[in-house]
Amino acid sequence: MSARNNQNFRNIARALKLRDSDIVEIAALGGLTISKSTANGWRRNPEAVAKQGQKRMLPMSDDQFNIFCQGLPEWLNNDTT
Repeated sequence: MSARNNQNFRNIARALKLRDSDIVEIAALGGLTISKSTANGWRRNPEAVAKQGQKRMLPMSDDQFNIFCQGLPEWLNNDTT
């Protein structure tokens, strides 16, 4: 797992103004089922900490990042907004 995956993912999500529901849909197009909370965790800054002191950022594996990237072109082609 690489922190670079999360950084690259956050850059893409920010540039495309992706919502958690968009991220779930893109991952599904790539063949990965995730929850909105997982999508939200990927977007979080590594320093984000919950009230209980738990890290809120979820590391994104190389496979997860690659799957997201595979689903992205199809989502972009189907996006009507």
